[in-house]
Amino acid sequence: MKGAFPIGGRRVGIADIVAVARGGAAVELSRRPAVRRRIQKSRDHLLAAVGRGEILYGVNTGVGTNAVFVLP
Repeated sequence: MKGAFPIGGRRVGIADIVAVARGGAAVELSRRPAVRRRIQKSRDHLLAAVGRGEILYGVNTGVGTNAVFVLP
């Protein structure tokens, strides 16, 4: 894969993941306004949940066996 792989433009397949992980393909967020709005909505949702004190795996906790640790 040449160039950057746009997140939000289409479904991510196994070949895309391999191209990034093994082939060094770059990743960038789509610049399309609809995609940017979805990203912002997701960010707002996460910040609100953390603000309410919710514990969210991998967001404000460790991952795997470290999931029992809540991060500040």
